[in-house]
This record gives sequence, C-alpha cells and structure tokens, in this order.
Amino acid sequence: MVDWDLVADWGEWGCGENPLHLVTPGFYEKMTEARKINFCVDQTVYPNQRRGLDPATTLNIYEGLLTPSEIDEIKECEKIYFVAPASFLKEYRTFLRNTRCLVYRGGYAMYKGDHISYRYEIKKVLCIGKSGWVAAVLDHKTKQDVALKLTHHNAASRYSEWKTLQAIEHFDRTRVSNCVRLLDYNHFRGFNYIVMNLFDTDLKNYMFEKYPHGMPLDKIAKTGRSILIALDFLAKKGIVHCDVCPSNILLNLANPEAVKLGGFGVARTVKPYFIITHCQTAYYRAPEVFVQGIQTPAIDMWSFGCVMAELVTNECFFHGESTEDQFFAIEEKLGVPTREFMRAHKTRKYFRSTQGREPIHVIQRYGKDVVDITAFKIPNRRKLPGATPLWSFFKKPEEKNLKNFLMQVFRWAPKRRITPQNALKHKFFK
Repeated sequence: MVDWDLVADWGEWGCGENPLHLVTPGFYEKMTEARKINFCVDQTVYPNQRRGLDPATTLNIYEGLLTPSEIDEIKECEKIYFVAPASFLKEYRTFLRNTRCLVYRGGYAMYKGDHISYRYEIKKVLCIGKSGWVAAVLDHKTKQDVALKLTHHNAASRYSEWKTLQAIEHFDRTRVSNCVRLLDYNHFRGFNYIVMNLFDTDLKNYMFEKYPHGMPLDKIAKTGRSILIALDFLAKKGIVHCDVCPSNILLNLANPEAVKLGGFGVARTVKPYFIITHCQTAYYRAPEVFVQGIQTPAIDMWSFGCVMAELVTNECFFHGESTEDQFFAIEEKLGVPTREFMRAHKTRKYFRSTQGREPIHVIQRYGKDVVDITAFKIPNRRKLPGATPLWSFFKKPEEKNLKNFLMQVFRWAPKRRITPQNALKHKFFK
C-alpha cells in the first residue's frame, strides 16, 4: 500500500534540475520504511515481470517511493526491472550533484542491495581494482547471476575492455575461445559498465585454498591447455591480452580445469601499434616491456610461462621487489640478455653499456663481481645474472616436459619464443 502522506509531501517539492538539496531531515529514513512495506518491480505479483515495466507504469505505481533523481532517471529508461529497496540510502547518501551518484575515490560506489540501470541488483562486491569495481549481480531481466564491472571515470581502460570483448564476441561465434563472454554493455550515471559471466573464483585464490604447495602436473597440463586455446585464439585475431596472470584466469569449482581468460582491461590490438606504459602485472612482465619494446602476443606467452612455473610450487617464479629488481630477477635465471635483445631495445636503464652488456646492478668488489644491493634497494637474496639457471629447476623426471616447454618460453628475444599454436602441440599439453 502506497504511503500517500509521503506522496503528498513529495508533490510539494516538484522535480527541478537538482532537487537533492530539497530533501528534508528524516526523509531517507521514511523512504526506507515506505519501500519495505510496498511491492518492488521484481516481485511475483507481476506475472510478466521479465518483460519489465515501462517508465509510465513504473512511475504510476512507485512515484511516491522514488527520489526526485530516480524519477528523472526512470523517465529516460526503456524498461524497469528492479527498484532498490533503499535500505542503503540511510547510511550512504553522499550524492554527487552533477552525476547524481554515490562516489568513492573517483568511482561509483557499489553497495549490496543497490541497482545498476534498474536491472542489475548488486549482491556482493567482489573486488575494487585500479580501473573499477566488480560485483556479483542478479540480472532481473533474465534471472541469472552475472558479474558486472563498473569502470572509474579516469580509468584508461574504460572503453578498451568493452571493445576487446565485443571483438571476441564477433569472432567467436561458436564459443570455443575460452575467453569470458560479453553479455551487456552500457553506462549508468556517467559510468561505463560491462556484464560478463560470473565465476566461482580465480586461479590465484583457488591455488591458495586447494593447492597451497603446488598443483599436480596432470592438472597443470589440463589447465594450461585451456589457457593456451584462449591465447591461440587471441594471437590469430591480432589481440594482445597484456595481463595474463592467475587473478585473471577464472574458473568454476564444479569443473576447475575448464578455465576462462578474463581481465581484458589493458588488452590491445597488434595493429595499429602503440606502447602501453603500464602493461602486465609485475611478476609476469616480459623483458621487452621493461625497455619499451613492441608488445606482441609473445608477451602473453611469457606471462603464461610464469603462470605454469608458479603452479608447480604456488610461488612466483620471477619475484622482484621493484620494477628494476624484477628485471634483475629475470637475469638471475636467464643470464645477461642476448646481443639480439640489446640491439633491438633501449636497455640503457639496466646496463652501463648497450654494447658491453654490463648490468648496472653488478659492481666490482675485491676483484669479484657482486650485486650492489644499495643502489636499487635490491633484496639480499638477489644473485648475479645466471647464478640460478633455468635448467637447475624442475629436476624431477616427471617435470622433464614442463622444463622443456619453459625453456622455449623464457627467451629474451620475443621472436624466438614458442607460439600458442606450437605450444598446444608440445608433449606437456597433449
């Protein structure tokens, strides 16, 4: 039953350009109680609820239970599928007058029980990243649980992820790419959002919960093959993921080996070429990215190799304490870069001479080469380039094929790394 006293009070306000300053003390508390005892759009009292309500019908029924800003928004919508119960309004009512939305650190603040576009009900905020918020939501149009990512205003990836996923949807008609699906894309209160499949967890959390000391090799091979299918698909379509890491590999607990590749926030196409300054998570960053080299699908293969090596022990294979130290950690296992790598990239940041290949973090002391741990805040554990070569890892007989594969991945020259297509033919993944 509608609270007609509330409707009467509201009728005196009208709906001006910015009516938020007209809200009187106690209004939100009264609004919350009113919505609790009245029907919501998604309730079964409406047999055709999945078709949604048009704005006129919605306002005819709920106008007395909506804020002035909500009324303005609903007038611009095609269909209304869900109206939030307003239980969050009492505590979180710091509205930005220009965009009429809740704001947190430059981004839209998502709270349980709120809605996006009067269709998606927020069930749980999953994470807050540099580019935006990710939440588990209920799509009241389809009655399906999905994931919604809402990007910040200042996020450089606010358009690129949607464009990449849209391209994948266009090319992947048969759903065999092993990439997440784009279900919807739109904007709400000035913020862009994308809707994707909802997964139980990601590979990083799954490893810590299920395999804290490393995953069995047979499961690593099956998981890796699923990822390779995605990387092979992207490489053939000229797409570089640019951030392959365990937290962007998604899975469902019912079938954890059938993983999907997500996290396309910094993905780009091979052509036209441009340099992304902040590319790849540090522990999975390819050598050429450190020296502003051309970013090709080879950087995704490097990251993939890091993931495969990490799954064996659940520890990062190249673990640096800073950007410089991350590069030094790679040198510790692979040795000094090849002349081919030195000639092709701007390596002066990490070497005293691009011709002599003298690492800048190595100095002479008492006639011996030692690591200068004071110059770049290098940890005491850091060793000289080549001190712990790649072949010294994975010594078990059953790890022979994995080591062979990694030695084809961890190469300084991008052109000499194994491709996803050839990797699928490798013994380890068969």
